[in-house]
Amino acid sequence: MPENGDTRVIDGTASVGTKGHVVLIDDDELVRRFAVKALNRMGYKVSACVDGADGVQFYRDNHEDVDLVISDMVMPNMDGMTAFREMKKINAGVRVILASGYSMDDEVSGCLDEGAVAFLPKPYQLMDLINIVETHITGRKVPDS
Repeated sequence: MPENGDTRVIDGTASVGTKGHVVLIDDDELVRRFAVKALNRMGYKVSACVDGADGVQFYRDNHEDVDLVISDMVMPNMDGMTAFREMKKINAGVRVILASGYSMDDEVSGCLDEGAVAFLPKPYQLMDLINIVETHITGRKVPDS
């Protein structure tokens, strides 16, 4: 169980007619809250997990209902690269966006070569998050306002 008393999985549910189900895996509580709130507002159901191990378990139990996974690369218990590879064993077609505060390195490049769909540099802006999710779920970007 996480040390700070945070729940292992936080579910945010979008309104009826949801655009898709996004699993967010990040050990930073502020990042999780920000992303869940933003994606809910855009009409997505979001399930947030606190580390790679929890993310893989959630994906194992729910993969048929998941449209996209966003995973931080550096986390306790299981890093994003390992989580991505474990999810690929469950479903070879899993769509994973890797996020990191470090520049794209050989590990990220390797995951992209293995089928991860994108890299999202952290810290990311709201529109960066929304656009990358929209692109990989609906195939469209949100127009600039």
